Amino acid sequence: MAHSTAVSSILVRVRGLLTNRNVMWLFVGQAISQVGEGLSKVALLWFVYDLTGSALKMTMIGILQTLPPLLFGPFAGVLVDRVSKRTAMIVIDTARAGLLTLIPTLYWMDWLTLPSLYVLVFATAMFSMAFGPALKAMEPLLVKPHQLTQINALDQSTMTIGQLLGPAISGMLIAGIGAQNVLYANAGAFLLSVGCKVA
Repeated sequence: MAHSTAVSSILVRVRGLLTNRNVMWLFVGQAISQVGEGLSKVALLWFVYDLTGSALKMTMIGILQTLPPLLFGPFAGVLVDRVSKRTAMIVIDTARAGLLTLIPTLYWMDWLTLPSLYVLVFATAMFSMAFGPALKAMEPLLVKPHQLTQINALDQSTMTIGQLLGPAISGMLIAGIGAQNVLYANAGAFLLSVGCKVA
């Protein structure tokens, strides 16, 4: 009983946070961005496998998506601290949209090579790596100190929703429109996220 009361109290506080227009738009944008990230991870793996028929080359995409946080994660926060957090998130999502649009566009033009694809995937992962620190640095600027626990809970919930929905939606879209077109949809998700942050 006490546990359910505590959970209800947290939910009420989180809903209260969303009455803050800046918090609401930030987290709508973050949810869309998280779904977009889930879309791209699955779509890129499938796209490469479809393109090359090689599980090894598909694995290389997974490695390139994972390396930037491992190698450069500690430095991302330092860089983000030097700029406006909102601007950083807008730039990150715009860059990811542009890079992901470039992949299927080069493919349709028959200009996409495997090395250029690896470079674009790595560059996208570099921008993605900086998004989390920018978001975390932005949160204390939007709420009072006693609301930090609630905004962190909201952040985690949004991230979990994105991690669940992104790959699921990506799988359905790949089956329906093909992996290369999912990358266009993914770029659109990042642009929607930008729109929420400028709102």
